[in-house]
Amino acid sequence: MSSEHNNELPALPPLLEEFRAALQDEIEAAKRNSSSSAIPLTNGHKVASKGNAYQYAFLIDSVLNMPDGVPGDLVVSGKAPLFATIISVEGLRIVISVENDLGNFVPTAKLKTNLTILMRKLIERIENNANRKNPAAERMLGNATVSGAPKKSQPLSRSLTKTNRMRLRVH
Repeated sequence: MSSEHNNELPALPPLLEEFRAALQDEIEAAKRNSSSSAIPLTNGHKVASKGNAYQYAFLIDSVLNMPDGVPGDLVVSGKAPLFATIISVEGLRIVISVENDLGNFVPTAKLKTNLTILMRKLIERIENNANRKNPAAERMLGNATVSGAPKKSQPLSRSLTKTNRMRLRVH
């Protein structure tokens, strides 16, 4: 666990303290390996703009497993790094949003992701919710018994109304 702010950390139950310590270790490892997190981007095209946000679609070399909304820095030759947010990743195509208009075409760029932000948010959430009751987590950890009787479910096609079935077809 990082010793930088040990005095400032709120007290947590033992299991949540282990989660926080593990996340802090991951953050430190991510900081050490941050240079390897640059994703090469090619053939960027502006696909949309709304207000102060400009979305660009780029090609990537390999499939990424990144959630939407991950922040990062877009590095374009000749410009200072720009704050960017991943909008979507589908196959070998990534769409990102930036606050600067880079023109209609960006031949090459790099996206430096920073997953430590997400891990810090998770630590914050653990700390903020540490004293809330969580029956599902207690059952999963074996600290509470499962109660109630199983409920027999209806087949999906019989339990849907005609209107709901039509909605499912539309979506």
